Amino acid sequence: MANQKRAGSPGNSDDKSMPPALGEGCELPVSLNIGAAVHCDDGRCGRLTRVVIDPSTDRVTALIVEKGFLQREDRVVPVMAVKSASDDQIVLGMHSSALHDFQEYREVDFRVPVERWDRGRYRPEQTRYAVSPYEGVAGSGVVPSRRYRFHEGVPFSLKVVGRGTMVRDADGSLGEVDHVLVDCEGQYITHLVVRQGLFSDYVIVPVDAIIEVDDAGILLTLARDEVRALPRFDRS
Repeated sequence: MANQKRAGSPGNSDDKSMPPALGEGCELPVSLNIGAAVHCDDGRCGRLTRVVIDPSTDRVTALIVEKGFLQREDRVVPVMAVKSASDDQIVLGMHSSALHDFQEYREVDFRVPVERWDRGRYRPEQTRYAVSPYEGVAGSGVVPSRRYRFHEGVPFSLKVVGRGTMVRDADGSLGEVDHVLVDCEGQYITHLVVRQGLFSDYVIVPVDAIIEVDDAGILLTLARDEVRALPRFDRS
């Protein structure tokens, strides 16, 4: 994502394909706080659990809104439906019943055999793999496999980021995504707010520092010393 051209930047105001801005007269950037309450025209209608981004443009394309209490379900809501957003809440320009019209979102985990697995050399009953650090090994009939996560309701070309998404810098694990800051006119991410440490230090990471977003998390170009020099986010 680093050094990518932002298709929705203010300098491209003549682009007629650009989606409408987030609300009227909003300040730049707007905060999409993962976990914030989502309100519709008739009252609270859910909470924000994740954002969907296009890694080629850094643009936020949709929000994953969790609705319901006992029987929860997630819906993929286009970002153009957002009227306004703050640290405490996100307001959608629709009635809560309209959420049912949007695609349902699910995370599906599955495994496929690892590449170059030589089925002719090893039989399944000769294979073992660790289940967890605390549980011995698996039983017979195991074939080495790799775990993948499929985001049902979101195109393969887009990435899903939520609270708890792991962030790594050049020196290893850095922390977890807390929320994202978005340019409300162009709808592209400007910064990530990353929570790190036992005492919840919040660091503001520019989006240009992101190399890759995948199922393992977000990888940054920055070394740990460079991260320490970044500004902090005050949650108070």
